[in-house]
Amino acid sequence: MLREQPFYQPKEWTYMKLLVLLGKSGQPLRAHQLFDTMVEEGCEPTTELYTALLASYCRSNLIDEAFSILNQMKTLPRCQPDVFTYSTLLKACVDASRFELVESLYEEMDERSITPNTVTQNIVLSGYGKAGKFDQMEKVLSGMLESTSSKPDVWTMNTILRLFGNKGQIEIMEKWYEKFRNFGIEPETRTFNILIGAYGKKRMYDKMSSDDGEVLCRLGSQMQIHLSPSDQNFQVGHGQSCKFHRIS
Repeated sequence: MLREQPFYQPKEWTYMKLLVLLGKSGQPLRAHQLFDTMVEEGCEPTTELYTALLASYCRSNLIDEAFSILNQMKTLPRCQPDVFTYSTLLKACVDASRFELVESLYEEMDERSITPNTVTQNIVLSGYGKAGKFDQMEKVLSGMLESTSSKPDVWTMNTILRLFGNKGQIEIMEKWYEKFRNFGIEPETRTFNILIGAYGKKRMYDKMSSDDGEVLCRLGSQMQIHLSPSDQNFQVGHGQSCKFHRIS
């Protein structure tokens, strides 16, 4: 084996790649064995290496084992958990619907003056929304709107619009759309897709006569999007507002 050769020196980046690979292939126990071997060979563990090991357990939904790694990191001055460590755990807890752990992680991050980033907040936001935990979702979103380090982005906008659009709560969806626009977030094609789908499901075709509606129609025409599951399409005439026609 390579490590039996006299010229062999353990390299952190080599172990990092192997830990990530084993984690992605669903082999957290082998990843842990490799980590132990790495330490035995004299490679100093780092926060990044510990986080990679923790992530391997998270990928296999072994949340308790991942928290065990976190607790171990907190005892090592040179391997303290960082925002990426906590972000990895937060995503795993959201995916497993372990929301009580999400709250405890947020509290711990606050105690350690670690601020979650926008990507992490979007993941938690989406998880709360899908689980119907709207109070917690609003709390996260309010924090993002007031934050300087985890400001909402177009992904945040799409998450919120999709949530209320799917629930048929058009008025709330529109209020959030305007709020995000006023916040300076520009919609993208996916955003208009969400709006078109929401209006189509409620058969609110009159909404397409507004300025934003004209944009929706143009985008929808380009993407050949149907406004309801199977029997609605639309047509944009030259110099005319968007009109909808039932396909016979």
